[in-house]
Amino acid sequence: MDILGLIRRLPEIVAYNKFDDDFFDRLNYSHTVAILTVFAIIVTNRQFSENQIKCW
Repeated sequence: MDILGLIRRLPEIVAYNKFDDDFFDRLNYSHTVAILTVFAIIVTNRQFSENQIKCW
């Protein structure tokens, strides 16, 4: 195989995707994102609203 042939096949090699994720893997990915988002909202809310400045 020559270098030119390899360069021509490079998009095929790079774009090769394995689709070995099943339903539970995709469900795990979506739940992980949702849980991290909820925890980020909770932490942000506690940071900015718990100890408010008291003017009096």
